Amino acid sequence: MDMIDIMPPGLYEAIIDDIGEDASNRDLIEGDHLFRLEPRVLEDIRKLGGNSAEDELKFATVDRVSAINRRLYEQYLGPFIRAVTPPDFGDWQRKMHPNRVRFGIFSDENPAMQLVAETANHVRKQREPVDKGNFLSATENTLASTIGATLAAMGTARDTLTEQIFQITYGSPLLQALVGLDRDNVENGRKPGRDALHEQARASRRAELETLWDQGGAIEASLRSVIYVRQAEGTIDERGFTVLKELHDAHAPGQSMAELKKLLRDQSLLMRLDQERAISAIPEILPADPEERRRAFRAVRRIVTAAGRLGAEGKRRLKRIEQLFDIGGVTQDPAKAHD
Repeated sequence: MDMIDIMPPGLYEAIIDDIGEDASNRDLIEGDHLFRLEPRVLEDIRKLGGNSAEDELKFATVDRVSAINRRLYEQYLGPFIRAVTPPDFGDWQRKMHPNRVRFGIFSDENPAMQLVAETANHVRKQREPVDKGNFLSATENTLASTIGATLAAMGTARDTLTEQIFQITYGSPLLQALVGLDRDNVENGRKPGRDALHEQARASRRAELETLWDQGGAIEASLRSVIYVRQAEGTIDERGFTVLKELHDAHAPGQSMAELKKLLRDQSLLMRLDQERAISAIPEILPADPEERRRAFRAVRRIVTAAGRLGAEGKRRLKRIEQLFDIGGVTQDPAKAHD
């Protein structure tokens, strides 16, 4: 979640892959799967399809009926129920909701589960493996498969029935007319309108960003550089994020993760507004100390190569960043950056 939250604004597809034997920097991957984010555009969403006008009308009907029911309850039924019902009854009713009971009944809140926990510990200590051909084990597996298939079939039947009830109820022209809806109203409601407050906030944000082109230091320059190089690769995975966290914890102990996220968002927005201007300003915000610039560049290189070798465009961009950092004496890593 931290990785998703730190990403620049945009559309991404989350992809979870099995870790291959040839995966680079395996120690930077948590667990048995590799999490990565692929940038996407609106056209990718359009290819997935969307709701038809008929479906939109049905969902609008649900929303309108829900609003009417809520207003009726708040105006008439709600005050009566609150007047005759003790406050504790509401708390008890919430606790007895089926979605809570089905979990709570098997939790430590149920005294009867103490016996189950003790029995489970006893069985765990006395457990011995049985042969694959054991009759009782085979019966257990068969029964489990049967129960699983039955539950899956019941779930499919329930979902089909629910969908049919929804279609019949909220697809009814009579109900749609009673709540004052028609297709033209729904179509017009789907078109985005201008929001003066949003546009004002956007203009204010743009004015704020205009002051940041040549402001900052090694951290801002490094983040700008990382964004620039990784844009050429097209994907971001957890290895680069892990390195970024490690470097942040080591070199910015007084800075919170929230502050780092804000810095990254600011730099990504500058890159989006004018990439060339943002990159050209890097020498202006870098510290004068050559050793600090070397450390910053090493951090950039470690982050952008955490996922493995860079492509041709990524190498070209990293080479340009090295020139902007003006660190001719820094030790190179030909296996990862410039081979």
